[in-house]
Amino acid sequence: MSENIEIKLIMSSDKIIYSDIENFIIGLKITNNNDKAEKFDISKTKLFVNNAESIAWSLCTQNGTIINLTIPSKKTETIQWPLGTALFQTIGEYHLKLLWNSIVQEAKVTVMK
Repeated sequence: MSENIEIKLIMSSDKIIYSDIENFIIGLKITNNNDKAEKFDISKTKLFVNNAESIAWSLCTQNGTIINLTIPSKKTETIQWPLGTALFQTIGEYHLKLLWNSIVQEAKVTVMK
């Protein structure tokens, strides 16, 4: 895997009302800064919610349809899923951490009444 691949954790919002939790979207923006197309194995990413690995994320990223995503040179691909119900069980503050190789991305999400 090339050193010139950038990934960014993306979310529909960092605040969401619990009754609207099924509309929460989370995913990745993957940018290939190389001069040639690169394969990106999304199954190598891990998402932790409050320090627990997300099984829902793992199921989405390891389902086989996008494991070997090829990203054209100098292009960005976005992959996302509606995982609010699976990630957030109650009202409160959630700490998200995405890991891929040496990259760590963190975010906070507040689920409100």
